Amino acid sequence: MFMCKTLITLKLNLRRGSFPYLTLPDSLSSPNLKMLQLDMMLVVVDESFIQILIQGCPQLEELYIFFAGASKGNIDVVWDKDDDDEECGYEFPVEAIFPICFIKDLKEIKSKGFNNQDYELKIVEHLLKNGKSLRKVVSCGLLLQPSVCLRIFSFKRCSPHCQIVFHQNVWNTSV
Repeated sequence: MFMCKTLITLKLNLRRGSFPYLTLPDSLSSPNLKMLQLDMMLVVVDESFIQILIQGCPQLEELYIFFAGASKGNIDVVWDKDDDDEECGYEFPVEAIFPICFIKDLKEIKSKGFNNQDYELKIVEHLLKNGKSLRKVVSCGLLLQPSVCLRIFSFKRCSPHCQIVFHQNVWNTSV
């Protein structure tokens, strides 16, 4: 599956228990993949998994991400802002997982399960800042706050034609 030259659309459910032993090779090639949908838990999926997956899809135009967790459909991530090893945290290397060479050709991004977390804002900011071809960014979440929406609207956009859309009801928004 991960070395398929004809694959155009791929939907992966990477929640706890769905693929308990799934590992990617050191590299993969899906040169014609246009749409990738990831339904995942960051606590289950290693960031190198996402990085290898995305970098192997140079023609990707649409990326749909649903960050899910064990409770309330959202994941809670504790950031280790002080780099203190004693503190429990999760470092999300946005630039490494979503390299600019990959982002520049994306046309549409949808994320579900948005929960106003710092890591989510970093992802959106990075994608808007570097997505030269972006036409639309959609963020969905039951807990989406107006102040967070305003903050996202203030992020610099590489594409002057990029539309930002917010939905609170994740279940009625098709991906």
